[in-house]
Amino acid sequence: MELEKNGTGGNDFIEISNYAILTKRLKSEHVDDKWQNPWKRVWVVLVPKDGEYYRNNEANLTDSKSRATVPMPKVAHVLIALDTIKSQEELDQFIKQSPVLRGTIVNNLHGTDKLRKALPLYFPETNLDNIYCIEVGRTPKSGMIVFLYYLGGIIAVFVGIRVMYMD
Repeated sequence: MELEKNGTGGNDFIEISNYAILTKRLKSEHVDDKWQNPWKRVWVVLVPKDGEYYRNNEANLTDSKSRATVPMPKVAHVLIALDTIKSQEELDQFIKQSPVLRGTIVNNLHGTDKLRKALPLYFPETNLDNIYCIEVGRTPKSGMIVFLYYLGGIIAVFVGIRVMYMD
């Protein structure tokens, strides 16, 4: 996972492979804020498979029964938000599949103050300013949509000026 070492290279839309997802979710947002309802979004941490943490814990990270006993790393560099995962069972299945992840770096935690407060507890050496937050499945806007937004803005300015000077 080169993201942790080399950064984004100026790209907000990225693909991630060669990673492991830690099973302990950091935060799950529930439908209607009721715990028995399905998740709306779950935040989990990625670690690179070529990193020291994974090498030291590989046997336990790859075994589904002992995965939950693995101590968390001291630092987290990459968080992902999954909107398609609705339960712990679905998260466990997703981890087993280990797909290539595609998403957009958003680098905000969507106002989740609880998550911001929890990160230093789980990962005491993490600098919140140096963490990548990725929404899996989110794609960038197409060039045509961006162009239309700009065009609409320019037209609105001209209409506003015209209305201002009408007598």
